[in-house]
This record gives sequence, structure tokens and C-alpha cells, in this order.
Amino acid sequence: MSQATGRLGTRWTVLLGVFGVFPGVAPLSAQKATEFPWSMQDARGGFCIWYLVDPAMAPKLAEKGIVFASAGTGSTLPNALAQTIRDEPRFTSWIPAAICVWSYGTVTIGDNRPIVANPEQPLTLVVHLIAAQAPRGAGGAGFLLLQLGSDSRIVRN
Repeated sequence: MSQATGRLGTRWTVLLGVFGVFPGVAPLSAQKATEFPWSMQDARGGFCIWYLVDPAMAPKLAEKGIVFASAGTGSTLPNALAQTIRDEPRFTSWIPAAICVWSYGTVTIGDNRPIVANPEQPLTLVVHLIAAQAPRGAGGAGFLLLQLGSDSRIVRN
């Protein structure tokens, strides 16, 4: 598991057009991939569930043309996943992926006004990511956003 850190409060460019992952977290309403800068502040916690995808299955998860990034030695992955790769070298060719749940006090999407959580209930974002080389032409990016969901109606719209 990976804990949410201040790094999660940085500005992101994400591509939308996905569905929710957990019950209570509904899909965003975008029908096709659209680019929006996102800014999240006041990280209130989070976690990621990391797993490995069989390279034969990975192409079914994303659009054609995505070049997936294999786990390799696992040196940049969370310790538990890296240990699995060290113990089972056959997984070096598999693709790292994660489902992450993060909570924030404020989310800003594009040029819209910030969406501010009430004190009792933070804004929850759920993402499904898979390791890829320059996904959708985003140089320096290491993961492709497969799915994004939120418990906030305002964020979803």
C-alpha cells in the first residue's frame, strides 16, 4: 500500500472518459477523452492497491497503440510488489497497475471554481492506473489513467 503524500496535491493533467471502481463512487460524465488540468489540495489520506497485469491481458484494458511498461526489477514499485517480483522473476514482464483511493479538502478542475469538501466528508477520488510509456503522448508520464470516479456529484459532472 502507498499512503497519500503531499505529492498528490500537485497539479495533474488527466484524461477523462471512464467509470467508477467502487460502490458509492460513480463514474464521471465524460463520454470521450478530454484534457483538463486538475489541482487537489488538503490531502486527507489515501491508499493504493497495487497488482500486476498479465502482458497478454493488458491490451484489453486500454486503447490501441498504448505501449505498456513492464515491472522490470520492480525497483520503483512499492516494497511488497517489488518483493513479489524478486521472489518470482517470471513477473518481471508483467505490467504494474494500481487502484487508488484518495481524499481531499479541495479539488479544482480546469478553470472552474474550487470544489470544497465539507469538514465531515472529504472529496473522494478513485483512480485505476496502469504503467505505460508516454501514455497518450504525455512525455515523462509513467502511468495511464484507465478509470476515474468520485463520490461527489459536482466532481462527476
